Amino acid sequence: MVLTPERATELARLSHARREQGKARFPRLRSPGDALRRLELMMNGVLRSCAEGADGKLIVTPQVGNTYERLQREWRETYFAQLDLKKLRAAEQELRELREAREAAEAKAQRPTMGRYTRGGF
Repeated sequence: MVLTPERATELARLSHARREQGKARFPRLRSPGDALRRLELMMNGVLRSCAEGADGKLIVTPQVGNTYERLQREWRETYFAQLDLKKLRAAEQELRELREAREAAEAKAQRPTMGRYTRGGF
């Protein structure tokens, strides 16, 4: 069988399309949630790179194990950073509300009172 230039071009296009299908689309890093999704995609890719043994269990090499461990550590740190960020935003909102309440109370206390007589005169 002879491989013509047209057939070679068609096979290259099909091969490229097949590789593109298998690639994970990483989200842009705009928030800790995006980082978590990206790390999850990488962790799944690491697991897919493992071979299966005769019993159906994954064979994990030390390099793959170390990579997966580092990815899990990064995922955990990013997750807790996201929780801290949510707590910080809630605390900032509460602080704003308390400041507004204090300013309203101060403004009310500083209003001049009309119609009160003082002792000893008008």
